Amino acid sequence: MPLPLPDDLASLHPETQALLLAEAKSDQISYEDAATVEEARILVEGDDPLDSDGYVYQFRGERLEYTVPSTQGEADLPVWVYRPVPCPPKPTILVYFHGGGFVIGNRKTHEIGVKILTDLAACIMVSVEYRRAPEHKFPAAFDDAETAVKWVFANKELIGGSKDSKVGVMGDSAGGNLSASLAHDIPGLALQILICPVTDWRGGTESYKKFATGYFMSAKQMEWFANHTFNSVSERSHPLASPLLREKFNHLPPALYIAASHDVLIDEGMAYAKKLKDAGVPVEVLCLQGVTHVFFNLPGIFKENHKLACEKIKQFISTYGQ
Repeated sequence: MPLPLPDDLASLHPETQALLLAEAKSDQISYEDAATVEEARILVEGDDPLDSDGYVYQFRGERLEYTVPSTQGEADLPVWVYRPVPCPPKPTILVYFHGGGFVIGNRKTHEIGVKILTDLAACIMVSVEYRRAPEHKFPAAFDDAETAVKWVFANKELIGGSKDSKVGVMGDSAGGNLSASLAHDIPGLALQILICPVTDWRGGTESYKKFATGYFMSAKQMEWFANHTFNSVSERSHPLASPLLREKFNHLPPALYIAASHDVLIDEGMAYAKKLKDAGVPVEVLCLQGVTHVFFNLPGIFKENHKLACEKIKQFISTYGQ
């Protein structure tokens, strides 16, 4: 069933209006209403009719594939490494985790944004194919993410960096959740970039109610993700899953939090940024007005806002990643 249009549609950014109007005209079911998770993945990971303007990005760098040995006794982790051409002698290395609620999405669905940042910021991006739920429930994705970051620290020169290259983490939505959590547990990270992250899987904030329906990603979808990811409701309150509930913050690396104003996750994201600031962590916040959660994954639609976010990320990397 097409998404209902919000009452404040006319006040939203024109790019958001275009997305919501296109979705309202679509006869494609929403992925959380699919009969199976596999069908939901096909809806999301196939050709996206919402980006049918034919947006293509001409990547100037190179993409290589590596395999990270698993520490969990299962299949190894494939990663795509994006290197700028020419590559600086001491490039920043960002380990990127895609969004999708730990259930949908993959390296391919988020590739354009990664390519843009590789070129724009002249940094190395390592995009990780972590295990997804429900086949691999919590904390599988977190285990894989930690394994990948530690591998990057040990193999900076192999992937095109130098022994002096600084390493940071970055992700959107569930990937932002992974990045925020990793920053607590892995010493030596130089920076963290969190785009519309989940910081509290319990939900229930005012923004969950205010933007529950009509703004592309719904409260119902977040519940669908959680039900597939966690073994029990109590796991949603685990500090590994919900970094807002962590006790210590003053050891964390500088953070850039990019928010969308009309996102069910904005209240918990702002609360997380406040905890960082109160702990004395350098934190910068960019809140894109009239914009909804999915903007970073649709640069062909959110041209202006995606550019604003990427320019801010470039500046942040230049400040803390060099």
